[in-house]
Amino acid sequence: MRLLITLMLALTGLSLHGQSSEKGTLYIAEFWIDYKGNNNDFVKAMKNRKFEKVEILKTEKFIKVTFGTKVSKYLIKSSNPFSQARLDCNVVSNNIEYTLSIIDMTIIKPDAEFHYMISFSKKGDTDNSIWSVSQIKESQEVNIN
Repeated sequence: MRLLITLMLALTGLSLHGQSSEKGTLYIAEFWIDYKGNNNDFVKAMKNRKFEKVEILKTEKFIKVTFGTKVSKYLIKSSNPFSQARLDCNVVSNNIEYTLSIIDMTIIKPDAEFHYMISFSKKGDTDNSIWSVSQIKESQEVNIN
């Protein structure tokens, strides 16, 4: 009987050990800024912020972006620290390459009102963002199953 219980515990331990969950960072905000939809006019885009659910999930393999009910997923090709405060992720969707930049505002300004800013642009054109999310006050580490 002891042998059977020991074997069952060992097998349970092995099956649990084999189930590793991927971790990611979830960034949450209250609005996003659509530059492309406002002809890259920064002032107009800021006046027309989109107030809806905003979640950006970054894992080692992909980035999932949720604006309202629209969900987009991008595969990460590479991640490169641009500076101590900025990480650039080269991503691809539908054979088009983009750059998603995550900026840690607390490194730039320790008493910043918000913690992160994320911008999204075509690869090689980071001066002209397609969209951005500023004033990200909440981020959390999450397990992905």
